[in-house]
Amino acid sequence: MKIGGKVYLRGMKFITKEEFYKLPEGVLYSKWQPQIFDELYIKGSTLYDGATPIDFIDFDLIGNVENKGSDDLFELLYNAEQDLGKPLQEKISLPMDFETGGRDGLFDDDQLFAVYERKDIEGFISALQRSLAVHIEHNF
Repeated sequence: MKIGGKVYLRGMKFITKEEFYKLPEGVLYSKWQPQIFDELYIKGSTLYDGATPIDFIDFDLIGNVENKGSDDLFELLYNAEQDLGKPLQEKISLPMDFETGGRDGLFDDDQLFAVYERKDIEGFISALQRSLAVHIEHNF
């Protein structure tokens, strides 16, 4: 894919927020600062004020527990924490939400991003399939 004469998604790239706004929905990325990677997200739509991009929607793939609001989330997490020390089979299962996104809302113009390439995504999928096989084998 070419954007502004640059080729993206052919290798993991570090990009600026201005470049990030131009990427299509569905791109896999992490927020990045030199030497530090943040969580894993899928980019949603870019939000504009007139013609100026000001924010974006993201879909958090790590720790995005299905909930009905902040009070519900707090209660779910609190109850799950009470299970520490119990056998795995007795712990509360927290369903994950991979469909609900939210605004980034940080408005940090200096934020940098690591955008993953197709080969990386295929690697993630392969690693998750290996993990799934273990979960199936051990019934959890």
